Amino acid sequence: MRKTLRLAPESQFLILAAAVGAAGALLDALLRWLISLSHRVFVSLTSEIFTPLGLGWKPLLFVLAPTVGGLAVGLLGHCSRSEVGGYACRRSSRR
Repeated sequence: MRKTLRLAPESQFLILAAAVGAAGALLDALLRWLISLSHRVFVSLTSEIFTPLGLGWKPLLFVLAPTVGGLAVGLLGHCSRSEVGGYACRRSSRR
């Protein structure tokens, strides 16, 4: 004969909440580690590369970061084939 363990719904919910909390904590730790890694790669290592140029790389970063971001948003808008709307964009009346 097979015995099964039955838990009350409140206990099941408590176990589920603990599992979701633990998964969230692990994802938080992973995200923090990835942020730290990207900071080391893109900021620490690049500052050592561009230091011999004289002024450094930070003035260049103030120009390149918005440029790359704008190009990425434009590419996403072009590739999504949907109407882009918002405060600065007028919606097309064509369908």
